[in-house]
Amino acid sequence: MTEQDDKRADSCHTSPPRRVTGGYRLVAALLAVVCAGVLAVAAKVSPNVSGMGTHRQLNLPACGFLERTGYPCITCGMTTSFSYMVRGQFFRGFTTQPAGALGALLCGATLFVGGYTALSGKRVGKLMDFMNFHAVGLLVTGGLMVLAAWGWLCLLVRFGMKN
Repeated sequence: MTEQDDKRADSCHTSPPRRVTGGYRLVAALLAVVCAGVLAVAAKVSPNVSGMGTHRQLNLPACGFLERTGYPCITCGMTTSFSYMVRGQFFRGFTTQPAGALGALLCGATLFVGGYTALSGKRVGKLMDFMNFHAVGLLVTGGLMVLAAWGWLCLLVRFGMKN
């Protein structure tokens, strides 16, 4: 067998998943626990049918921005959207606060991936490589999505489709 045949044979086999360090596993576990907590809180509260104000069930104050301007703040509706999403009411979650719905999906995915990584010690492979390589682009895209969702809410309020 030649050296070229050895290389060809090696390229046919997939390499085993790379193991992560103890610190990486700890961070993954912490992320999973935080996301589990967020989703548990979202499951505990009942979504407010107005699309905003669900956070008041957690004894948090009313939105000062909304009270002063009559328009929702950039995070208005997030708790309500998360609450709909954990109940499987995806359409209501997205129409209430699109960024909140995406955040809930991301939180669920992070819970799964973080838990898997913490328990197995294995990376999730190409997904993590993609996210590490494109971190700035993903953050910018996420920020733009939050701003677009805020614009959506302001339009709904402006045209009387949301209180």
